[in-house]
Amino acid sequence: MSAKESLARAELAIESGRALFREGILTECHAYMALALRALLDAWVPAHDAAADGATTPHEQREQALLTLARSKYRDMPRLTAAYHAVAGEAPREARPAKALRERDFDCILREVDRLHQFTLRALAPAEARRRFRIRLALVIAPIALVIAMILMAQRTRPRVTASTSYADLYAPELAVDFLEATEWLLPDGTEGWIDLAFRAPRSVRSVTLVNCHNGTFVDRSSGKVRVTAFANDKSVASVEGEFSEISSERAALDLPLVAKDVTRVRVEVLSTLGRGGGFAEVEVH
Repeated sequence: MSAKESLARAELAIESGRALFREGILTECHAYMALALRALLDAWVPAHDAAADGATTPHEQREQALLTLARSKYRDMPRLTAAYHAVAGEAPREARPAKALRERDFDCILREVDRLHQFTLRALAPAEARRRFRIRLALVIAPIALVIAMILMAQRTRPRVTASTSYADLYAPELAVDFLEATEWLLPDGTEGWIDLAFRAPRSVRSVTLVNCHNGTFVDRSSGKVRVTAFANDKSVASVEGEFSEISSERAALDLPLVAKDVTRVRVEVLSTLGRGGGFAEVEVH
């Protein structure tokens, strides 16, 4: 019997055993799962043994199959061997009650039938099918790896952030550069202040986008007049002002032109506030 025929026989026995298990007919289920395990092992009988035409017994052939599986790096050979010996009637009985031993053997067989079935399917898959699987896996992994790489790059290039003050630790200045508009840096009530973005290397700047705060569901805060200044070391090289007109629960952003080279730091100042106080959800330097 070929490996594919043995696998087909095993799959038929597995389906029958599962159907019996759902019906609570455990004795017959056990018999079918034992048949499935033997058939799965038959799929691993070396070709010269399978073609020996009776020169060796089925038990001897399956022992050879266990050796082949071990060489194929099957994950847990001791459990598989114990399950087969239980099926072959060779598991040591010791002093355990027969009923307890049968339950132990049954659980072991069920686990190993499922594990060996999946292992055999992968091993017997045609080379072209394995190649297609590897391609599909690469297509799934590649975008994930790209996203991870982008996150790591963003972490390495993210500017160091400081601020004049914060309302509380929950509203720290780092939240204004975390790429999440749902998080915000907030100033204390009625306080003007600033936030600094210090770059890890000098860079060119074309513009700055300020996304205003509003304090979550309370919608009681907003920056008013703002000033953005670019510095090359400690020298101011460009500055621009803008203004938010109202408190809004919707996204409110100012795109301010700020053209400069060799910028090492950008400071954003809150010159006036609306409501209880000011702050920013995001500060984006382009």
